[in-house]
Amino acid sequence: MKVTEIDMGWNAIVKELKKLDNKSIEVGIFEDAGEYTKGKTPISVAAVANIQEHGATLKRKDKVIGSIPPRPFMKPSLEGVNLQRLMQLQKTLIGQLESKTPLSFSKVLKEVGENQKKLIQWIILRKSSPANKESTVRQKGFNDPLIHTYKLHDNIKWKRKK
Repeated sequence: MKVTEIDMGWNAIVKELKKLDNKSIEVGIFEDAGEYTKGKTPISVAAVANIQEHGATLKRKDKVIGSIPPRPFMKPSLEGVNLQRLMQLQKTLIGQLESKTPLSFSKVLKEVGENQKKLIQWIILRKSSPANKESTVRQKGFNDPLIHTYKLHDNIKWKRKK
């Protein structure tokens, strides 16, 4: 008896999957995003993002002088309906690997990275609580907690993790 293997595209899919082995993407604000330079001491955009995401207690000489409440913009992109949308996008893209005109995994990673980047930027633009303190509103002239110079928004990037 002779057995004949008929490849319906599965071998090509496996080949693409092997290319992704131990590969992933990172989305967020990276250390090379620059600095906020207004004020006495420059602070990196990545540090500001961390403070906004998690909040901070402000101290001077071991004395608490204020606090910044958490205003998460990264975490919500991976929760609830946003996580469901991400998983659906992932299923759709993986399904396209099996189609007659398959995407490469490079394009799949790009689609997911771009999608998450845009989602996080959308969250930043719409974040309204907790509101800024009155003194901050007077200084900025408006009350968008994560918007001042658009540095957070404009520095959301994605990259392939090696």
